[in-house]
Amino acid sequence: MSFNSLRFYQTPVVQALQIVHLDVAASLIVNHFAEKEDFIVFKYLEGRTVITDGNDAILATIEQRLFSHDVWAVYGEELEFSYYTFMTPSEY
Repeated sequence: MSFNSLRFYQTPVVQALQIVHLDVAASLIVNHFAEKEDFIVFKYLEGRTVITDGNDAILATIEQRLFSHDVWAVYGEELEFSYYTFMTPSEY
């Protein structure tokens, strides 16, 4: 995976949530998870965001609310670039 070609997308539902911390989530992925995790879950729990691998293994916890709903970041590849799509569980 080339970081120069890593892109981020969001579904219309995530766009409608008007998330102000999508940049923080993208930064966390690039700095900590991009070459390790294909499926990342951001859950708001008791004043913090818990980041898991989708199988409830905790990858990180941050003391900030990133999303107003559970949001998934799902990895994909095209010929010339890699990407994560931010979506809600109901959109998967």
